[in-house]
Parts: sequence; C-alpha cells; structure tokens
Amino acid sequence: MSMNILFEAVREVVVKKTGKTDIQTIEYEVWQTPTNDTYKIHNSANPVKAYCDWVLQYDAKDEIVDVFDDEENLIGSKTVNFGKEHIDEFLEWVKSAESEGYEVRTVVI
Repeated sequence: MSMNILFEAVREVVVKKTGKTDIQTIEYEVWQTPTNDTYKIHNSANPVKAYCDWVLQYDAKDEIVDVFDDEENLIGSKTVNFGKEHIDEFLEWVKSAESEGYEVRTVVI
C-alpha cells in the first residue's frame, strides 16, 4: 500500500456563544506521491516547498492542448503547464489558510 501526503490547515477558535475552544481543520488534497517522496516531503523542514519542488520535478513541462467551444468544436490550442498551475492553486490555498489563522501541516495517509 502506497503512503501519500495530505496538507491540512488547523486553527483553534473560540465559540463566542459558549466561550469554549474548538479545533477547525481544512484539507487540501494534492497529487499522489510515491511513498519515499511522501516521507521526504513530510519530514522536510519546509513541506510546502518540498512538495512544490517535487511537482516541478515530476510535471513542469509546457503542453499544447486543444481548445473547444461550448458545442465541442475545435477552435484552437493553448499552452498549459499543469504542474505550475497546480502549484499556483496550492500556494494560493496555503496563503489563504495562513491569512485566516490556520497552521498548515502535512499528514501521511
């Protein structure tokens, strides 16, 4: 069984009505990583950077993809880089979570 990495963000909140504290957790599912790479990322001093570096090693090439209109007619092509797009979305999630008081960490699943 392969072990994979999951990024979660955790924060402690106080419920105004009761005064009790609670833990809130949100998750961001990332690409599946080979078990050895999972543990390297998890044990890294900076797991976010380590994961981004892994993605760029794995899939950082530009690709030309077809573009279709709403009726599925081919209307052209465009260049995409799925690895860089994934990293951009992931880093935006990290930034947003941290700005909302979450601490981002990894979990091996």
